[in-house]
Order: sequence, then C-alpha cells, then structure tokens
Amino acid sequence: MWRLWDTGRAWALVDDRHGIGKAVRGGPRRLWEEVYAALH
Repeated sequence: MWRLWDTGRAWALVDDRHGIGKAVRGGPRRLWEEVYAALH
C-alpha cells in the first residue's frame, strides 16, 4: 500500500499487491500518474 500526498491538496492511495493493482486519487494533480511515470 502506498500513501502519497503533496503540499497542496493532491493525494493518492495505491494497492500494488499482486492481482490487485488499484489506485484512487483526488485533488488537482494526477499524483499517482506522475510517480508511476517517474518509476518506469
């Protein structure tokens, strides 16, 4: 489980366990998409 947030109002909760792969997010930025792009 990943919990991400920035200094603004963006946040993301990510469950990356095998077979789950679910992300939920909120706020003005696509925070998880930015992190995912940086990791891959």
